[in-house]
Amino acid sequence: MTRSPSPGAERMREYRRRRRYGLLSIRIRLASVYIDALIKKSYLKPEHRGDSDEIAIAVGDLIADALQNT
Repeated sequence: MTRSPSPGAERMREYRRRRRYGLLSIRIRLASVYIDALIKKSYLKPEHRGDSDEIAIAVGDLIADALQNT
């Protein structure tokens, strides 16, 4: 029987993966009006409104688009 990795081991694995790809993880607070704006601008599907992983991807895509257009 194999054991699943401990939560601490999983966090370290994620930290190392992010570092390897040059990613930084941050926490932000978003008001619902900003989530609505992500949906309106097609960065987020309405059915993913409560999915924090999907919201994080949408915010990342928005930032990438904004910085590429400068």
